[in-house]
Formats: sequence, structure tokens, C-alpha cells
Amino acid sequence: MACLAAGLLGVVSAFTPWWYTSTSSSGTSSVAYFYPGGSIYAGGGGGGGITSYANYGLPSVGLLYAAAWVGAFVLAVTSWVVAGYAMGVSRGKWGSVPGRRTARTALLVAMVVGALLALAVPIAQPSLYRTDNPLGSCTSAAPPGPCASFWGTTHGGGTTTVWGAGLGWWLDLALVVLLLMALAVETSAGALGPEPARGRDGA
Repeated sequence: MACLAAGLLGVVSAFTPWWYTSTSSSGTSSVAYFYPGGSIYAGGGGGGGITSYANYGLPSVGLLYAAAWVGAFVLAVTSWVVAGYAMGVSRGKWGSVPGRRTARTALLVAMVVGALLALAVPIAQPSLYRTDNPLGSCTSAAPPGPCASFWGTTHGGGTTTVWGAGLGWWLDLALVVLLLMALAVETSAGALGPEPARGRDGA
């Protein structure tokens, strides 16, 4: 069940913003949501729409979120494949030692990939944002904001800007926790099949 849920979270995270920024000033506001893949939603003043990272002036950040999109789907597929194998084992269809080892390795690799994504995006994005420097925002006299951090808040001149992780990033983190739970259950209960038989010499 944990792997099935992890797969679902992977798919949802691939279509959910991983980062957002919101600015409000004198009764007006604007927002931007960074989605995995190639799209940003930008809105303000009663209007808004979807645009590409390149059009928004963030081609390098776009590459980061393209990788996040691919990673989210890889995690989803891997989680569901392992879940399918575990169901087969429970019904007596599979359960060979090589199959069990492959499933366990896939589970571990998926967990590591999910964790790396959750770490890489907050670490890499500010640097890539500075490199892209959209509309010169990272060289202006204003506070650095998203140019310097993944989370934060700034106030100045009657303007407040808030930015940080979106739901998609949190879903990826939850996915990692579910895969860790699945690995713990498999290790303790042998959910992916029987342990290899050992002779008297331990082989």
C-alpha cells in the first residue's frame, strides 16, 4: 500500500507547483507558481496565465524543473512496479531471490532519487535564478529575495514578498517517507518474497 500511495504522490507532484512567490503592495498582488516540466503560472492585477520558463526569463531554472518532472514520473512508475511485484508475491505468483533483490534495489534507488530531488531543488534554484537574472531582478538595489534563497519573506516600501516550497515539493518529500516505510516493512516482514535459503556453511 505504501508503494501504491507513493506512486500516486509522484504523479500528483509532477503536475503541482514545486515553488511559488507572492508579492503584495497597496492592495495589489501578483503570484508565480513554478511547475515541473516547462510551465510557470504568473498572475496579477486580475489576470494571469501559463508561460514557459524561457519566456519568463528563467531558462536555467526551467532545466531544473524539467529534471524534476522526469524524476517524479520515474519515481511513480518505479513505486507502482514494486507494488505490483509485491502483490504478485502475496498471491504466490513470484518471489524468487533475484526478483526480491531487484525489487528491493529498485525501492532503495527510488527513495534515494526522491531524496536527492527534494534536496537539489532548494539548493540549486537560487543559484540558477541568479544566473538567469530575470529582468535584472538579481542586480537591482532591492532585497535579493528568491535570488538568494528558496524560502523567505521581504518587506520594504510597502511591498511584501513571500516565497517558498509549493505543494509538489512537499509531496515529493512525503513520497520519500512512504518509500522508506515500504523498505522498512519489506526488510522486517519479507513482503517482497522469501529470503534465500542458506546451507550449513552459510552460503
